[in-house]
Amino acid sequence: MTTPLYGSIVVFWRESRTGWKGHVAFLVGVTRAGELLCLGGNQDNAVTVAKFSRDRLIGFRFPKGDYDRKAAPILTGPSAYSINEA
Repeated sequence: MTTPLYGSIVVFWRESRTGWKGHVAFLVGVTRAGELLCLGGNQDNAVTVAKFSRDRLIGFRFPKGDYDRKAAPILTGPSAYSINEA
């Protein structure tokens, strides 16, 4: 899936695109510029909504089944990108 749907699990690479480290979060929205706003744990040592660049995107996942698949809403997010998912 390449379309950002509300509630999708978003998979990101961390530190290196070819490395083994990554991060997952739930998509809650996108910015007008197309950046991803994701609810995740351990984002700056807290559960937060953080902004991620699509450059770090590996893919979207959505569970199989009969779910209400809505496009991610356009929201205003934090000014800085998440850089600490340790």
